[in-house]
Amino acid sequence: MTFRDVDGAFDSGVDVVACGMQNLTFLDVVGLHAVLDPARRLDARGITFFAYDRQRQPRRLLGLIEELPPAADIRVKAGEPVPSPV
Repeated sequence: MTFRDVDGAFDSGVDVVACGMQNLTFLDVVGLHAVLDPARRLDARGITFFAYDRQRQPRRLLGLIEELPPAADIRVKAGEPVPSPV
């Protein structure tokens, strides 16, 4: 299953999505969004997302994201100004 396939899980009664990342050896910013965007959409629908068997570099990058305070996860709606840092 790919991350694009995750969208199909939204309406099919799925409670948990587990993502094996054992073959992902490198993760850049584009790849990071490819992981986080579906995870956030799943979370918004009450579906739990797990990423497991993370390799060293992706695990480090995802770990940095997990350490960010919730305020850093700013969601901007279309047409609204971007909030300035406090």
